[in-house]
Amino acid sequence: MTVDIWMNTSGIITMSNSSERLADVIIIDGPPGSGKGLLSSHYICENPTTQHISAGQQVRSIRAGEVESAYSTTVLECLVSRQYLPDEVFGDIVLEEISRAPESTDLSLVDGFPHNSGDFDYVQERLRESGRRILGAVCLGATFDTCVARMSYRGMRGGEDVRKNAVFSATEDEKEYYAGRYSAYLEAKGALLDILMTRGVQLESIDANLDILDQEGRQIVLSQFTQGITSLKANNVREV
Repeated sequence: MTVDIWMNTSGIITMSNSSERLADVIIIDGPPGSGKGLLSSHYICENPTTQHISAGQQVRSIRAGEVESAYSTTVLECLVSRQYLPDEVFGDIVLEEISRAPESTDLSLVDGFPHNSGDFDYVQERLRESGRRILGAVCLGATFDTCVARMSYRGMRGGEDVRKNAVFSATEDEKEYYAGRYSAYLEAKGALLDILMTRGVQLESIDANLDILDQEGRQIVLSQFTQGITSLKANNVREV
């Protein structure tokens, strides 16, 4: 595997792994608690050449020092200065994680991406340069009550809260935090869908409100999830 290094428009040195290690991408969209990770994990069990990447969790893990990254210093500098990550850096963090998969991996399910048109266009261009594509997006719909209940059940994830001396009760404080995350998603959803639709990205919508902790409910939603991915792949068959 080779690595290309260049100076991006923000004046930050970035790098992108070359083609062999990158895979096609399907974006998994949905509010926190909608089941993006759980459904992706179950899909991967039946499709082992697929990987799942949570872009947000990856950034949080880098920030918490739980994983090594070429962008650790930049992530920490942005945290200290309370600045957003530059589009190219966020995009390269996604590409960096895609490139870490085994060579047999041919599909990456990525959630928490894109944040805006800049990082979408950046990742799309890097994928095109490597002969890969963004095949579409599977959009999970789930109500406020559904998502807050699921987030309360699973609890805080590593690196989710970085506020100093924050003490959460098991009830109201956490629910307020989860409600804030759901509201933030809704505020950003319109802009995200606009990015995808104006770029001709095919969307597959799924009702994820059934109880995915229950085996029957999970199988129904997983079947719809699998059908959505299958449809996106079928509509993007490569010409031989």
